[in-house]
Amino acid sequence: MNGPRIRDALQSATQRLNKANISSARLEASALVAEGLNLSRTELILRAEEVLTPEQEERIDHLIQRREAGEPFFYILGKREFWSLDFKVDPNVLSPRPETEILLEQFLRIVRSKTNGNEAIRLLDIGTGSGCIAICSAVEIANLLVTAVDISAEALCIAQENANRHKVVDRICFTQADLFPPDEEELFHFILSNPPYIESGDISGLPADIRDYEPHGALDGGLDGLDFYRKIISKAESRLLAGGVLMMEIGETQAEAIGSLANKQGGYELPKIFKDFSGKDRVISMHKRSSGSDKLS
Repeated sequence: MNGPRIRDALQSATQRLNKANISSARLEASALVAEGLNLSRTELILRAEEVLTPEQEERIDHLIQRREAGEPFFYILGKREFWSLDFKVDPNVLSPRPETEILLEQFLRIVRSKTNGNEAIRLLDIGTGSGCIAICSAVEIANLLVTAVDISAEALCIAQENANRHKVVDRICFTQADLFPPDEEELFHFILSNPPYIESGDISGLPADIRDYEPHGALDGGLDGLDFYRKIISKAESRLLAGGVLMMEIGETQAEAIGSLANKQGGYELPKIFKDFSGKDRVISMHKRSSGSDKLS
């Protein structure tokens, strides 16, 4: 039987993505061809000599065309790995980045050092998006109760799907709200957030696959990129238990300015900064000053 084989489709897809200036053309071509054939990467190699049907060729061509047009790779796949777990993603949510794992890693380090294994720990995840922070936290900490907030109903639907997939939906309360849940009596041991922090004037200069596809509401941090930090820092103090911790992802040049906002607020201890894999400032952590019996144990 004549016709293109799987290895031919892979070679053609790689060439097309190279011409489209995709930096990881071979890797993305392999994943997209595998997706089009509903095969794993291993099966793609083992079955490289199989001849494609016209329907399979069409499916692969459609996926490659989308990438050539600039659509983000992970939106085409409909998923992205974060903390070794797969998360459904689409243009309603920001695609999780590896840098955000620094926020999760530092949170887990603190919670494991400061709490016992029996007490219920209450976490607020602000701007949950795909739910990656809330869900991975619940997977890792069995006694964690999470409130995950997003202003987007569409994002919350995706986050709930992801929580169902990873079997932690019973410990996460998904709430549609602007930053904080409406019940002001509800207090938390930890507040985590990866808020929008790109300056409004810089949005137009972002790579096209980010600028034209990812939700601007999850990117635009206002004129100086600090709008959401001002709001979160000013309100979080009243929503944390004494000794509770606010942790946020930050832009690589924003540590000093955000630390200054926290110091002016006055209710937090001296902030700590954690760097990412490239040595850039990536996470800020601040403890609420302890003043009562509800202190984090």
